[in-house]
Amino acid sequence: MIFIGEYFHTFDSKNRLTIPAKMREGINPAEEGYGFYAVPGFDAVLSLYTPRTYTQMAAESSPRLFAVRDVRTYRRLQFGLTVYVEVDQLGRILVPAKTLERARVGRNVTIVGVQDHIEVWDRGRWESYVKENLASQDRLAESAFEKERNGQ
Repeated sequence: MIFIGEYFHTFDSKNRLTIPAKMREGINPAEEGYGFYAVPGFDAVLSLYTPRTYTQMAAESSPRLFAVRDVRTYRRLQFGLTVYVEVDQLGRILVPAKTLERARVGRNVTIVGVQDHIEVWDRGRWESYVKENLASQDRLAESAFEKERNGQ
C-alpha cells in the first residue's frame, strides 16, 4: 500500500474526518487490517497507519533498548498517545479531541499521503511547510538518498 497526494478536508463538529476515497480504495482490509492507528507524530501532525504497518513498526523496536531513557520516553509517547480509530460506512474516522489538540491540528486540514502512512496537517501549517521546503527538494532528495545508501 502506497499513499500519495494531498486532499483538503474539514473535521466536523464531532471530530469526524473523511478519509479520501482514493486512499481508502487502495487499502485491502484482509491484508492491511481495518481502521487506523492515529499517532500525534513528528512535526506536530497526526499520522495514520494501517494496523499492518503499525504492527510492523512496533516489531522493529528492540525491547532491550527500553533501558535507555530517551527510548523509554519516545516509546511512552509513541504508544501511550496512539489511539485506534475505526472507519465508518461513510469513510470517516472519529478522532478524540485530546489527540487533535496534541497533534496541533485545527478543523481545516490537508490530508497527505506519505508512502506508508497518511498525515493530517493543519491546512495553514501544511501550506507554510510546502512553501518553505519545496525550493530545497533537490538538495533534500540528495541528502535522503545518501543517508539511505549509508544505512542511516
